[in-house]
Amino acid sequence: MREPLPTLLKQLERMHSRGIPFALITLIGVEGMSPRKLGARMWVAQDGFTLGTVSFGSCGDGVIREQALGALETNLARRFTFALGEDEDSELGLVCTGHLEVFLEPNPQVKAVWQSTLERLSLRQTVNLYTTLEPQPQHVSQDIPQDVPQDIFVEPTGVPVFLERWLPPPHLVIIGAGNIAQPLVRLAREVGCLTTIFDSRPEKVSLEAFPQADFRLSGDLERVLLLEQSDPFTAVVVVSHNYADEIFALKAALSSFAGYIAVLASHKRGRAILRFLEELEFSKASLERIHTPAGLDLGLDTPAGIALSILAEMTAVLHGKTAVPFISK
Repeated sequence: MREPLPTLLKQLERMHSRGIPFALITLIGVEGMSPRKLGARMWVAQDGFTLGTVSFGSCGDGVIREQALGALETNLARRFTFALGEDEDSELGLVCTGHLEVFLEPNPQVKAVWQSTLERLSLRQTVNLYTTLEPQPQHVSQDIPQDVPQDIFVEPTGVPVFLERWLPPPHLVIIGAGNIAQPLVRLAREVGCLTTIFDSRPEKVSLEAFPQADFRLSGDLERVLLLEQSDPFTAVVVVSHNYADEIFALKAALSSFAGYIAVLASHKRGRAILRFLEELEFSKASLERIHTPAGLDLGLDTPAGIALSILAEMTAVLHGKTAVPFISK
């Protein structure tokens, strides 16, 4: 997983604030096994100070640091490929094996294009970010249709280009400010989600109660819950235990493009809610979008544990994953 753009921009500002030349390292190719995905980034300053990693601090980062310092001496961007471990390491199950290709870019001029990309993402747009690798790096962002494949890849054209697809951050809409909601907001923000919290009681969604929420709504749910502009990266999680709010929120979510819909309820109560919605003429196929009981079975029953189980299921569904254990390829 690569870092969210807000994190990268903060790292860029920190490197600039030190007043020392630095290089940006981007992971652009992987052969074999790697702990990081394409697009992972690392920063190396001329005095050896580093931020981030392209191999989770394994043996590769030391090699990359040396190469980055060399690139800073020449002030020339370049691609660099190196091996992580040997074949017998893979047989022993060690993670850092295979080959990585990175792009070393001294004093990168990325701030403007990253800020522009972040602005587009805040408008729920999907953006392609192109980086030319030769002869001089250039960064260009472009809006793209939703049906373009979601892969990050190096696209060989007349000039080598690294293409990244940036998706809008997941937007988690939580109905009900109960004891599950606070850890759910906190954990969601940790993984880069936007968060909206609703409760009919204004005091329950105060800034003091939910300082990390992006949006706090209260009052009449039918007036304030607007899901018309939702997209497949929107998640609606109902934890209110208020029957009227549950039904309205689920009806609105089923009529939207939300990619994840869940209600916190027992098996019995969840089935009752689904039966009622079916009587309202929602099809069985439509009702299969609702996850109830919400969350994966992690064996946790504390508010934070339940919030984690919901966030885990939500993340898997929004990314089209099955939430099964990682297996070696």
